[in-house]
Amino acid sequence: MSATAGETPAGSSRGSPTTSDQRPHVARTSEAVAAAVRAAARHGYVMDDPALVQETNNAVVWLRPHEIIAKVGRWSHSEDALRREHAVATILASAGAPIAPPVRDAEPVLDEHTGCLVTLWQRLEHDAARESSPIDVARALRRLHQGLSRYRGELPSFREGVRRARVTLDDDRLMVALAPEDRSTLRRAHDRISAELEGLDLFEGPSTESRTSTTSSSRRTGSAGSTSRRYASDPSNGTSPSFPMKRRGCSRR
Repeated sequence: MSATAGETPAGSSRGSPTTSDQRPHVARTSEAVAAAVRAAARHGYVMDDPALVQETNNAVVWLRPHEIIAKVGRWSHSEDALRREHAVATILASAGAPIAPPVRDAEPVLDEHTGCLVTLWQRLEHDAARESSPIDVARALRRLHQGLSRYRGELPSFREGVRRARVTLDDDRLMVALAPEDRSTLRRAHDRISAELEGLDLFEGPSTESRTSTTSSSRRTGSAGSTSRRYASDPSNGTSPSFPMKRRGCSRR
């Protein structure tokens, strides 16, 4: 029986076969945590209780007892994205922008055992009692853009992430955890949203004065994004506004 529209026979992939940018560097969570611990040790931080915070595009590890977060790139495309994110965040932090900053003087580390890049960040504790008004969010967004104007490097279009998501959806080997009908639903939704996106008049370019931005706010959190090519970065970046948070310092053993 042939597959229905939007579906693919089990064990096959739609379009191009799986390429290296979909294959994870780290097969097991324990390897990602170990890579984070080794990278921190190279910078003089010794810990005895690392904890996995999340594992999506990157493995995010809290290097307890230090108030440090390690991000471990698990995919072949992660190294460039993490290096770029670290460079942008370093500029933002030096400009006093409201972000979760990288750990000072801790450059990205390429773990020789796994081949994964690791970056270190100051941990911010969520302050559930703090309210963020729309004015707070707008001011934080303005400070972010002021800091971003100091970055002279090139950043990829946000459309690259959209493209990579579709490539992943096309490969049944990567979507094996979902039932065929669920994969079809996601593919149709992606195509519909992508078509709507293409219909929008979005500006993508380096101009600080003419860029178009979007913001969202809620009672307790705020986020900022931009359609500008210079300001699009990895979704898992460390440049989100930090106004709902309380910063804790880092200490070395």
